Amino acid sequence: MLGYSNVFSLTLEAGNNEFSEDSVFSKEVDQPSSPINYVLMVIDNLEGITKDELELTEAKLFIIRLFAQGDYRHYADKFTINRDDLQGILYEATTFLSKKNISCTIALILKSVEDSREVIISSTGTDLSFIINSEGAHVLTPRELMTPSVPVDSFIKPLLYVGKLKKDDTLLLCSEILMDLMELNLLQRIVISSKGPQEVCKKLLLSVSGTGRKDNISIAVFNGSITIRILVKTRISKKTLLLIIIPFFLILIGLFIFNLSSVTKEKSVDTSPIILFNTSKIPSDSNSRMPRPNNIETRPINNIKDIKKEVIKKPEDIVKKYKNVKFIVNGSVVMISNWESVKQEILCINWEKGIVDNNNIHKYLDYTSIPSSVKVTYIDNSTKSYRIK
Repeated sequence: MLGYSNVFSLTLEAGNNEFSEDSVFSKEVDQPSSPINYVLMVIDNLEGITKDELELTEAKLFIIRLFAQGDYRHYADKFTINRDDLQGILYEATTFLSKKNISCTIALILKSVEDSREVIISSTGTDLSFIINSEGAHVLTPRELMTPSVPVDSFIKPLLYVGKLKKDDTLLLCSEILMDLMELNLLQRIVISSKGPQEVCKKLLLSVSGTGRKDNISIAVFNGSITIRILVKTRISKKTLLLIIIPFFLILIGLFIFNLSSVTKEKSVDTSPIILFNTSKIPSDSNSRMPRPNNIETRPINNIKDIKKEVIKKPEDIVKKYKNVKFIVNGSVVMISNWESVKQEILCINWEKGIVDNNNIHKYLDYTSIPSSVKVTYIDNSTKSYRIK
């Protein structure tokens, strides 16, 4: 893809000033039938509250599966919600994470209509949301629009914001601590002067690095005007397009005529010399037979044809008929992203020495202990090794 992406997300880890994606993600939805165009998520990093890395990964995969991969309609059926009610579905999904003590802010950016697009934001933490343009940086104020379908004794009720994004607007989701370290006018200047979401994230995080913060800072950014820039840069004139297409079609027509003419040509046939026998020496008695020479080996008629050798497939060749297993790494956690489509084919996974199971996720002691590859055993006992680093 040419140019910049419309979305980007990044986390600045406290203490070591290193970038990661532990508490954020931003995805473009590759589902033509879905009204959703982009999904952003920032998980709240509250000071003094440690979150299990495995739980954070599962929370992100849950939202990706629902909205980026298009499984939200089945989720709506579970809660008897209208399949087109994205506000209600997002609310219930955020409620589910809140009950698991995962505070977060999730934004669904719908496909554009003319020069604007709808955005739905659900929040259960202290993270902040902004719409930034040349006029200023506007803090979004979510409010409680509905109640969850399943009452719970104790949890943070999600707050929803529903609004519109114009073509030149930038949507910013960020940790609350970012605004403790930066003024709104500086935030606006950095966003307006940046070339795209990736540059916005890096500039903002670098500007607050080394400020003595005690927790991580996470940022997710969307800018709808990047698409316009990409289209302008990649536009091709009609004249140039014709100059490319016409020679291509002429080559195809020439190849078709050549193949057609080569098929109609008669091939030369090799004929064996004909041996003539003097039939006058053959007895006329129909019961009499010509004696068979002793040195001619008798074979069944079927054996005259060449016998094709049977090809014995190796286990590696058998594995090719199965779908590829896709591994992703998040910190010290390794998981299979396409587990639902391959789990019926997998017998077990050799994650590391002494640990073999058929789970779709495995946590190592730390990042350095992750092996370069793992071996997958399929249901027919064939095996294949996959690189994960």
